[in-house]
Amino acid sequence: MATIPSKKFNWVRSPSAWQQAQAWREKRRAMVEQFQNNAAILSNGFFTAQQDKITGTAALAAEAAGTRIQAAIKAKLDTFA
Repeated sequence: MATIPSKKFNWVRSPSAWQQAQAWREKRRAMVEQFQNNAAILSNGFFTAQQDKITGTAALAAEAAGTRIQAAIKAKLDTFA
């Protein structure tokens, strides 16, 4: 029975050190860009949530003030009647 020797067949050329460095720089550039995009999305999400909270709180305060003013007007009108 014939066995296949365990030596490598160098049919596929490995990239040079410069090509490997270039590929690594491109990969790092893409990773940094993805991180910055994710950070911007997250930041915008937090900003929107904060703005929505402020807007909601202001709306609730205005509604409460309107209800309180209407109650005060009704109480004054009841004293005149």
